Amino acid sequence: FQGQGPEHNATAVFMSSDALITADAVSSGNGGTAILWSDGFTSAHGTIYARGGAQGGDGGLIETSGHQILDATGVRGSAGAANGNGGLWLFDPDSDVTITTATANNAQLLGVFTPIAINSTIDAADINGVLNGGTDVTVITTFATGSQNGNIFVNAPITYGSGTGTRTLTLNAGSGGGPGSVEVNAAISGSATRPLNVVLDSATGGAANGSVKLNAGGNITTFDGNLQVLAGAGGVTQVATNTVDTGTGTITVNGGGGPVNMAGTLTTTNATANAVTIRNATTAAIGNIIANGAGAVVRLGVGQDITGAL
Repeated sequence: FQGQGPEHNATAVFMSSDALITADAVSSGNGGTAILWSDGFTSAHGTIYARGGAQGGDGGLIETSGHQILDATGVRGSAGAANGNGGLWLFDPDSDVTITTATANNAQLLGVFTPIAINSTIDAADINGVLNGGTDVTVITTFATGSQNGNIFVNAPITYGSGTGTRTLTLNAGSGGGPGSVEVNAAISGSATRPLNVVLDSATGGAANGSVKLNAGGNITTFDGNLQVLAGAGGVTQVATNTVDTGTGTITVNGGGGPVNMAGTLTTTNATANAVTIRNATTAAIGNIIANGAGAVVRLGVGQDITGAL
């Protein structure tokens, strides 16, 4: 897991589209663990399962990671659970990551698969399939030794469209100390009766200047899932055409001690004192907040100040 432990690490890992790894529980019990790790380049295109037992048990853990570069196009499977909590699928390369309608980022030269670009790619359809299979998804850029900042770009829609229960999508840029930022350029969405919690994080474990940007086309609709935005000192930017709608879910924006510029619209029907929270910012410029749940509260600077102009 994440290259730790006494085992010798591969320099490169390739999993073909017709390869299968299964770490399922059978009748009851938790799903197992399946790790594809290399210290360099990992190219994952096959099917991986780590499901909980049919009669009971939680889903397991799947990790597909190239410590430097990851190509995950066409990878599929599940760490779900029919009668338990869903498991986790972790993508955690060291480079920038683009979530896109990807083509394979590899080439074969004299029998050795090598990357054709230094950035990592994950097919959005793969993430959608994992979410639909009952599995939470986390994308982390570690930036331990890489030449890139560890940015995460969402350039194709991510949708939790089938399956049951609430799923969580976490995008954590630069967690190993890099200045990585998260930029959402395409929609992220749950669907009716399928809430999606969304965490956009450019601060946890990272450098001080990471930012989170919600750009044109990057609308977020959680269908009652919660949205948490956590930036470094680069702050948070939402353009005027961007919309966030969490249904009954909460909205939390932590500027990381940088500027918060929310020119778009934030909408929630959450009926609690935590409906919308915006805090920890040098300055805050707010466009439209719609918090129309009975008893909803919009909190500005509570716990962590907005130190400058509002």
